[in-house]
Amino acid sequence: WMYSSGGFYPFELNNSLKFEDGDSSYLSRTPTSAGNQKVFTFSCWIKRGNLLDITLFGAGTGSDDRTDINIADNAILFQNEVSNDRDLKKTTAVLKDIGSWYHIVVAIDLAASSNDDKVKIYINGEQQTSFAIDNTFANVNSYINGTSSTHYIGRNRAGSSLLDGYLAEVNFIDGLQLTPSSFGETKEGIWIPKEPTGLTYGTNGFRLPFTETTSANGFNTVTY
Repeated sequence: WMYSSGGFYPFELNNSLKFEDGDSSYLSRTPTSAGNQKVFTFSCWIKRGNLLDITLFGAGTGSDDRTDINIADNAILFQNEVSNDRDLKKTTAVLKDIGSWYHIVVAIDLAASSNDDKVKIYINGEQQTSFAIDNTFANVNSYINGTSSTHYIGRNRAGSSLLDGYLAEVNFIDGLQLTPSSFGETKEGIWIPKEPTGLTYGTNGFRLPFTETTSANGFNTVTY
């Protein structure tokens, strides 16, 4: 579906999961053990079905207590809001081609000394350095990897910002801030998938290749 056979792609992605916003499609789980709430990495391949705002991955306990990775105004937005103290980072780069696949990596270390190192966002292997919003992030726990809230893929905690489109090869690493080289590589000037081998996923980490019997830390999925 994404990369056909023929030898160019050493690691072919043969499966994806289709989300229909009209059907309120999403994945969810509630961790039973706390992981690292300051350091983690989220990676996915996405093909958008429309240009509406969506939540890729997030968790929270209320409207003023949440952590989300979003596509908002077609840009990638990371937000961490604790007790109404809301910190945001939003790219100037936008993802407006609904016919293309994009690889997104959001790598977090809220305990880092430099604010630039606390939230790193990559699109198709390239680190984003231009931001429409670039707040100073507090050294506090996020709601990701906590046990107090349900974690969602494809919607936010309030049931809105529903994803319409396809996700493939979703990886979440608990406790490490990784670069895109763990998930992809450049070949002849093209950013392509790489098999994520040798990764340590941590307490709540998971890999979702969306094969028929995939089960990863509570996210039970099937091929669409």
